[in-house]
Amino acid sequence: MYNSLTLLFSGISDTLKEQLIRMYAPLFAGADQVLDINCLCCQKNVGSSDCGLFAVANSVAPANESCLSNIQVIQREMRQYLIQCVDEREVKMFPHKLVKKKCKKVQLTLHWFCNIYKVDD
Repeated sequence: MYNSLTLLFSGISDTLKEQLIRMYAPLFAGADQVLDINCLCCQKNVGSSDCGLFAVANSVAPANESCLSNIQVIQREMRQYLIQCVDEREVKMFPHKLVKKKCKKVQLTLHWFCNIYKVDD
């Protein structure tokens, strides 16, 4: 799972956990119903106007056997590059440079446990 959210190092959000559990429930294994997920950090867009460009670039990279954790697209060139791709009717890797980002392994469990403590009388 690629994670472009800032939550990567503090854990994934409860909303994302719920979505993952619903989507991948048949894949949970073992008596404890555990699913191991490798969260790979990928580039976040700066500003609020290029998220669609990043969605396209983040789809093109794995299709070209490139790991999103190891590339940083050049954001200022993305829009013009996508226009060029549309004109040429072929989408290739967006302009980028190679980088190395940290990854984190996350483990989800299908069941949550709640410990209730009873005060001794």
